[in-house]
Amino acid sequence: MANDESMEATMEAMEEAIEDFENDLKPVDTFFKEADEVHAAIKQLLATSLEFEGDKDKFMKTWVIVSPLNKTLSRYQMMPQLLDSHLEAMIKPVIAHIREYYFPDPSRLDDALFLFLRAVANVRGPKKIIKFFSHEVSDLEGVLRLLNSVNRKDMMAWSMRYVLLLWLSFVVMIPFPITRLDKGDFEQDVVTRVLDAAKSFLNYSGKERDAAAVLVGRLISRVDVAPTQMPLFAAWVDEQLSGEQSDLFKITGIMQALSYVLGHTDRNLILPHIDSFIALLRFAEMPNVKSNSLLRKLIMKVTQRIGMVLLKQKIPKWRYSRGMRSLQKNVQGANDMEVDSGVEESEEDEDEEDEVPEEIEQILHVLLNGLRDKDTIVRWSAAKGVGRITYRLPKELAEEVCISILDLFNENVVIENGQFDLAGVADVTWHGACLALAELARRGLLLPEQLPQAISWMELALSFDIRRGNFSIGSHVRDAACYVCWSFARAYAPHIMKPHVHSLAPSLVCVSLYDREVNVRRAASAAFQENVGRQGIFPHGIDIVTAADFFAVGNRTNSFLVAAKQVAAFEEYHPYCVQYLMKNSVTHWDIDVRNVAAQAMGVLIELQPTEFPRIFDELVSKISDKDLNVRHGAMIALAEIMQAARDQVAPDHVATIVAGIQAIPSVWMTTFGSETTRAGVARLVEALGQVTNLDEPTASALLTILESSLKRKEEPLQAETARATAAIVRHFDRDRLAACLHHWAKMVRPTGEAFTRRGFALALGAAPLLEGDEELVAFTARTLIAATEQPTKPSIDAETKRNALQALGQVLERYGTALGESENGTAVLAESVACMLTALDDYTTTIRGDVGSWVRMAAMQALVKTADASLSVIDPAALAAMVTGFVHQGMSRIDRVREVAGASITQVLAIVARSESAVETVPQFDVLQARVTEAGGAEIMWNLPTLAFEILGPLMAYDAYRRAVLLGFVLCMGGKTESLVLTSSKAIMDWLEGEDEVMDAATRVDVVTAELQGVLVEYAKQNRVIMPVLEALDILYTNQCLMFANDEFHEQVFKDVKTEVARIKDVPKILAALKIYGSLAGIPATHVKAMRHLILQTCHTYPRVRKAAAETLVNAVPMYVQVREEIGDPLSAEATAAVDQLLAEIDWTSPVDEVRVHKDALIEHLQAVVVAAE
Repeated sequence: MANDESMEATMEAMEEAIEDFENDLKPVDTFFKEADEVHAAIKQLLATSLEFEGDKDKFMKTWVIVSPLNKTLSRYQMMPQLLDSHLEAMIKPVIAHIREYYFPDPSRLDDALFLFLRAVANVRGPKKIIKFFSHEVSDLEGVLRLLNSVNRKDMMAWSMRYVLLLWLSFVVMIPFPITRLDKGDFEQDVVTRVLDAAKSFLNYSGKERDAAAVLVGRLISRVDVAPTQMPLFAAWVDEQLSGEQSDLFKITGIMQALSYVLGHTDRNLILPHIDSFIALLRFAEMPNVKSNSLLRKLIMKVTQRIGMVLLKQKIPKWRYSRGMRSLQKNVQGANDMEVDSGVEESEEDEDEEDEVPEEIEQILHVLLNGLRDKDTIVRWSAAKGVGRITYRLPKELAEEVCISILDLFNENVVIENGQFDLAGVADVTWHGACLALAELARRGLLLPEQLPQAISWMELALSFDIRRGNFSIGSHVRDAACYVCWSFARAYAPHIMKPHVHSLAPSLVCVSLYDREVNVRRAASAAFQENVGRQGIFPHGIDIVTAADFFAVGNRTNSFLVAAKQVAAFEEYHPYCVQYLMKNSVTHWDIDVRNVAAQAMGVLIELQPTEFPRIFDELVSKISDKDLNVRHGAMIALAEIMQAARDQVAPDHVATIVAGIQAIPSVWMTTFGSETTRAGVARLVEALGQVTNLDEPTASALLTILESSLKRKEEPLQAETARATAAIVRHFDRDRLAACLHHWAKMVRPTGEAFTRRGFALALGAAPLLEGDEELVAFTARTLIAATEQPTKPSIDAETKRNALQALGQVLERYGTALGESENGTAVLAESVACMLTALDDYTTTIRGDVGSWVRMAAMQALVKTADASLSVIDPAALAAMVTGFVHQGMSRIDRVREVAGASITQVLAIVARSESAVETVPQFDVLQARVTEAGGAEIMWNLPTLAFEILGPLMAYDAYRRAVLLGFVLCMGGKTESLVLTSSKAIMDWLEGEDEVMDAATRVDVVTAELQGVLVEYAKQNRVIMPVLEALDILYTNQCLMFANDEFHEQVFKDVKTEVARIKDVPKILAALKIYGSLAGIPATHVKAMRHLILQTCHTYPRVRKAAAETLVNAVPMYVQVREEIGDPLSAEATAAVDQLLAEIDWTSPVDEVRVHKDALIEHLQAVVVAAE
């Protein structure tokens, strides 16, 4: 009795908890924050619909209301339940409006109202919103009248047709005989008229077809309609499918309607006509049906529903029933749970002897074949059909169905030496079989005695992966297998599953951790979690669910290396993890999976180092495998496990690996895929060099192989190989190392091949030099410095310079401190820093773009490393130049350059802050540090130009940074990216016109103009800078930012621009200069000169320039005229009018001889230009 009371109390508490939970899920009005706006917009829409009735622009006036309304609703697509409490208030006024104004006069129909209703249906679903539609008796004729009045050829009216069909499908469900609605006003009865209207929409390709199919199904499924209309409908379907086989849309609509009729009509009403529907299955063999996946899916749906009509609906007594499924009991422990076999063996529980129609065999044949279909939607429909039909079969026939499904796994499977070869199986068949198996299991139709065979197949399906060229297939099979395992957890009692836990649990765990696809890992994790919760018998279930949950397995690296490490710490799972990786992941076709799997092997061996010998023997035998993926995976896995179990590596292991590497055929190192093999060799050699002591002959032999890889063009291979060389040369004595470095120095000479120079530059940077060996360090550094100089044009190679700078930074990072202790070392440091600072000005451009940016980024990173190691001996001027250079690069137009520059600024400020003398050396250190710190320090997103300009732009107030920042602004303003141009222009104009604590506005203009003038002089004839400067000047002049500059600046700009474009054929530069002339024509100090040059350009050799000059004159003449008036020498109105007429009417692209007379006319009307000419 106490137990009963406790159980009752527990059940009451659970019910209260469930009720509270459901209440929490109910939508709250405040969640729909635009509710008031939406309700107001609906009222406005209804009022507008009436106000502008008959207006030809009515649709546009209502559309401006509907469009934002629909956009607001679409925001709730992911959580439409938030709208539920507002649906009635939104829908009923619109329906009432339609009934009141459109039912009496269909000609007044307004499409906007139906667009709104369709939008609500899209967000919340038609089944939900249809409840708020009116369904009175009078609505049937009203809606039908509206539907018949809609223009069926108007593509824009589909929303109206769709909503009306939905409404009609709801109205026909009135709960009394529909024939009573006939008033005798029409020749046909109301049922016929509705059906005819609905059938006419079944051949549409849009949503109208779906709504029409529902309407047909609901009407025919009525008890008072089915007896008369069912045979007519079957005959009509037969006629339509036989007559218009080419109309796929109509066939689709018919099949949708047929499916609805069979699924929602009482079985006793269909049975008298079932033969007619069975006969329709012959159309499944039509060519256009077999080629359409949607039609094949509908065939599966119709077929299974015919089968369910043929069989009585009942709960089979023979099925396995688990009984109570208590999570609480599972948590308490499986041993305390009551054992319920779920199957009673008494013969009294056998099914009644119901006769199974012969047609069921045909139906099951169709459904089982559907499990092999090429499309997932068809297989899924067929699987559900198999489950539903089997649920109504007697035990003997149901067992045959289960056996048939299990036999699908056997198709084309080859078993050799106890191993399953799945290369010849069809992935779609396995996928369909898994789906069907899951449907049977969750319904209790897969009996416990069949479970062992099913689980054995699932273990194979969980690792199903078949190579097809450069990819594989099988992820959908593995995903479906996880679904089957999830179904097992819900279907069977723990004592049934217990014998299979030892194999099922590790399989699910390995897939959840190590599968390539994130969706499969998550599916396996969910299946394992379901088993832990429902069964309670999986070893360490709670701990593993916590470690490998949905989010933990979402990231591949985290899943392989972090979550897997926690799981593999349990001894029950460690060997399975190793086995899975060795079999599936280490030799995977995807190189990314191989790499992370190799690291995962290292993690597993680190947990149990004693496993090393066995794994080593298995892997080392594969480094000579003919399959590229196998040998590469074996090499990198060997490298990882050797580093994870250093103490286990014996001389025999080293000898075996060296012999294996030397035995690799040369063809594998030179032909297709050789870069992958070489990368594996490099990684393996690197590990050998790091964990063992190699004798010099062995190290030299391995180095020879690595040096051949350094000459390859693949950059990732060169980087990997450079690290490997560093691990090998550490075993050399000083003389052998020096000889090696001198050999590499020859390979990076400018006369060498580009690829070779790149690789050996990296090797020089990675080489471990002897501590205190200043000679070798200086030699290496100067060699790398020389590699960046590249004196001859053909030898210019950005990648070599980049690699040399990276290598130089690595050398100075490790040995810079020691170099600073001697005079010669200090000189080397000075040369290195000077080299890097020079590289900051590398703007080499090729057909690949700004390749110099790679050099600049490498130089910045190398300078930071050098400053960190040798700050105290870096020349103060060099340190200041370093920071200034970083600031300039922080204003770069290239996002990734700004990002590196910003990180470099942040790092170097932190380095400098450690030394008071260095702080004094860096210009305005406190100001720069404060701006960077306030903006977020290391968290600043420097790739965002707005943020970078906001931080660094105000530094123009300081002399040390003005040129660097201004030049950065100018280059961005003259860029080709519109957003960058706008951002940089706004930033500099805001600084010029805003407030600044350091200097006033007039001073800011003076210093900017002085710097612009200096840039024009310094970079004369250098288009990289001059073109952006001209564009920047045009922007500043156009926005009136330079109008108050001194006259000397304007005159100097005119002079410099004139010199820049004198006797050149660079049209873009000439066009840019014309814009400057046009702006200077509005400046009193230069208006005469600028106007004269503009007029002269109307007779330029190039028509494009002549036309541009005339267009510029159109804008310049008014400014010129205004200036003349301001200085007291105005032009006559007649002259101005004549000039305007000439500029507007003359085709300035005509031959020069023809336009010259018009140029002279301009001169005549603007005589002052000639008088004041130079």
